Amino acid sequence: MCKHIARGQTLEQFTSESLNPNDLRHFKAILNEISDQPPENVLAYLRDKTAVTQMGIQKAMCQINQHIVQRANDDTCTDILVAMITNRADAEILVDALYFSEKRPLTFVTLDSTDVTKNRNQIVRAIRNYRLLENTEVLTLGIQHLGEIV
Repeated sequence: MCKHIARGQTLEQFTSESLNPNDLRHFKAILNEISDQPPENVLAYLRDKTAVTQMGIQKAMCQINQHIVQRANDDTCTDILVAMITNRADAEILVDALYFSEKRPLTFVTLDSTDVTKNRNQIVRAIRNYRLLENTEVLTLGIQHLGEIV
């Protein structure tokens, strides 16, 4: 919304069609808060609101003493996946998800359609081979593109 107003567009020109229900609820609350403010104050108000929100997120992140998902630190498995998806950070996250999924079934959801989703069958096969799993054994990690879910 800040970018929209900073470009000189009005709030009436802002479309909320792409917002999910939670974001739409927040959007309506903000609209209600700024509806009685003069137009020249709206951008400053939204920037302040953004700064307060970002500070709250930073504060919350600083209070987390450990990773939500423990790092797997399995460099061999990561290297195997890097050969298929080229992005080491994505490979590390997949390996972390793999180890996290040992305790429960997990579907790894991604927006990456170029490496991860495209190569998911090869990734699962490589993980099975690395972990020495038989085809009848269940791999508790699934990979899906977000677009396949929504």
